[in-house]
Amino acid sequence: MPPHIGHRIHALRSRQGLTLEVLARGSGVSRAMLSDVERGQRSPTVKILTQIAVGLGCQVAQLFEEEAPARLFVERGDQHALVTHKASGVERRTLPTPDLPPGIELVWYLLPAGTAMHRSPDAVRYVSAQGKRSAAFPPNPHGSGEHVTVLNGSVKLTDPDGSRVLKVGDCASYRLTRPLTFTNTTARPCRLSLLLDTHRLQRS
Repeated sequence: MPPHIGHRIHALRSRQGLTLEVLARGSGVSRAMLSDVERGQRSPTVKILTQIAVGLGCQVAQLFEEEAPARLFVERGDQHALVTHKASGVERRTLPTPDLPPGIELVWYLLPAGTAMHRSPDAVRYVSAQGKRSAAFPPNPHGSGEHVTVLNGSVKLTDPDGSRVLKVGDCASYRLTRPLTFTNTTARPCRLSLLLDTHRLQRS
């Protein structure tokens, strides 16, 4: 994890006037773990980071970002938050969005040949070419706006209304209120850009 992530969590928590105890209750992460993460003494898992983001009311990507600079912002590709599901080879790469409103997150997905990504209001799962399913990853909030663009390759998009093939440059926009699946049925990898929009949703 980037060395500044603990400082970023501390800054976001302090900005909202949250104590460690309050954030612990809101995130389900223990006070001790939160304290260690903020001081850089423990490296949080993706699950822990997701829980902390929920407690802070932000996207996971915002935990990796430092304050937006007043000048040109550049981040190299090897600095992106990258998570790879070993069984399927699906990659999730979080890109920085320092000048966009809170609640906007930009993610790239790489789907190897034959793999699939299931998205629903309940969970996100990956499926390998051999049919092996991943554990459930936390979904975005119900009703989130998701805007998908195919960057290279092609992918089959399936939802309750049927299936259609998306090719390079094709886009799909929807609210996450029902399940859908992106499947790479080709022999080559497919890369998708996913823009997540939760800033219009009211927090309960």
